[in-house]
Amino acid sequence: MDHFKQYSKYYDLIYKDKDYVSEVSYLIDILNKLGKKNCNLLDIGCGTGKHANLLIKKGFAVDGIDISETMLEAAVSNYGSSISFETGDIRNFRINKSFDVITALFHVMSYQVTNEDLDASFKSVYSHLNPDGYFVFDCWYGPGVMNNPPTIKIKRINDSGLEIIRISEPVIDYVRSVVDVNYQIIVNDLKNKSINTFYEKHPMRYLFKNEIEFLAEKYMFKFKSCYAWMTFNEPTRNDWYAVFILQK
Repeated sequence: MDHFKQYSKYYDLIYKDKDYVSEVSYLIDILNKLGKKNCNLLDIGCGTGKHANLLIKKGFAVDGIDISETMLEAAVSNYGSSISFETGDIRNFRINKSFDVITALFHVMSYQVTNEDLDASFKSVYSHLNPDGYFVFDCWYGPGVMNNPPTIKIKRINDSGLEIIRISEPVIDYVRSVVDVNYQIIVNDLKNKSINTFYEKHPMRYLFKNEIEFLAEKYMFKFKSCYAWMTFNEPTRNDWYAVFILQK
């Protein structure tokens, strides 16, 4: 089931300013440090396939899975001739192959809002890694979120005859370490002169280094590194996003 079908439909428009090229360059810098060049890689939460396509161009063999059928349709349409895409949930996916590297970018792990979700995700990833393979993922970083709590934000996008207004209203549950991001999306079709409004809630868990270290030990990963996103520095309470590197 595609839980965010409406949101997924406008995903590429909403994130058209996302710098996929810089993010893939950063990921490749991480993998070069780990000695993983031109290896086979599974991109979990591949979305519409933009990270995967750039990695293919850099010499990696890439498979992609995503929970959203709507976004996978776009990925297959755009890049399906060179990349294998499948519907899959990080908590329970099963692919009859293993990988040198598994990535879960753009906060896939923060969508795992319960301890059971996180447990299942680590177990699934571990079972699909080759010996000495790496799990690289980013997430909302707990100290940063607590130090600088999210606020109401409005984003406006104009493209191809569409005007999209996204209103984000976050509600923090400090007991669960979850931010419920309540979206109101207003789509103004300027060509057809129609307006569509829909609402979605995206629960996002912020994670702490000691939680990741605990899960790594539980599932026999070696904890390798933790960086502030897009840097090679230790994350601080001023960083909202962090990337973790674990080794099987």
